Amino acid sequence: MPSKIVKTIRKAGFTVPINFENESLQFFIRWFIRDWINNFLAVMATGNWFFGSTLSIQLIRPFFHRLRGVKIGTAVAIAENTTIGTTYPEDVEIGDHCRISVGVVIEEHGRGLESFGGEKSVIDLPVYRKPVKIGPYSHIGIGAIILPGVTIGERSVIGAGAVVRKSVPPRSLVVGNPAEVVYTFPGK
Repeated sequence: MPSKIVKTIRKAGFTVPINFENESLQFFIRWFIRDWINNFLAVMATGNWFFGSTLSIQLIRPFFHRLRGVKIGTAVAIAENTTIGTTYPEDVEIGDHCRISVGVVIEEHGRGLESFGGEKSVIDLPVYRKPVKIGPYSHIGIGAIILPGVTIGERSVIGAGAVVRKSVPPRSLVVGNPAEVVYTFPGK
């Protein structure tokens, strides 16, 4: 049963996931502030609006994502319009020398569909978190989607538009929806 605080917040038009129905007012204040800062930094990291593309790819975007809590190695390039860990950025880890192309989505959370149906909408379902790890020297192609709980092995290439639902072994070329390994690169 939701607390009075949650009922009031919902009446004001805000969404409160079912797993937060008994939290305190202080929790929601901290959550709002954290979410606002996270979204501000995510917007700063997304486009080329101020810094230009070359400087943004190599320095500015990784800097802002690090401020959000994303664990990012050295010499990482992140192209514009890439979404990384919208709610729990600290659950995303990107290894050294990775390249992330335009329009990539790396998602670290979702909603449990076990109780979907009846009178519940998807927005009312419990939120779950599953960390995402991208190994060093990997490349994520244009418009790829990496779903929660996926680990991408080192030196792997994710093809453009791939939807990666399960973990990828090292040195793999992965394409398609759902993404499948189509080639393993030689080497150790």
